[in-house]
Amino acid sequence: MEDRKLLVDTFAFHGGCTFGKGNIEKTGEGRLALTLVDKAANRKVRVAYRPTLQPRIKASTFMRQRTAGVPADQIPDADQRELVDLLWEAPEGDVLTVGDVVPAAWLEPEEVARFAVGLGCGELVAEPYLRVVAGEQGCLACSGYLH
Repeated sequence: MEDRKLLVDTFAFHGGCTFGKGNIEKTGEGRLALTLVDKAANRKVRVAYRPTLQPRIKASTFMRQRTAGVPADQIPDADQRELVDLLWEAPEGDVLTVGDVVPAAWLEPEEVARFAVGLGCGELVAEPYLRVVAGEQGCLACSGYLH
């Protein structure tokens, strides 16, 4: 996954993909896209949200309210439905780009059972997330890797 939880949640729910099973990859690139991995068949496919409808989505009553800070569950059903209908009624090619299915050798990720105390925050940090800055180990946030 490159970003945006809702897109990933949708595919996880419908496709049985989860981070725990390792068949969704996270890249942190910030794009509304994800890569689905078929571990058994050693293949993967990238799916990306297309920007085609974004101007209409942004102009929708629902998104104007969300931008103003109104929680989604407090927006009237009719306003939510406007956005749902926009997506449901759009041609598939206006909503998603589905890439080619490509080979992807799967290596089961190593289970991490090694931790260290981050020197900035004093909290336990899984070893792959430790960073060394000025000779000291820290979590991503304390070491300046997250903004």
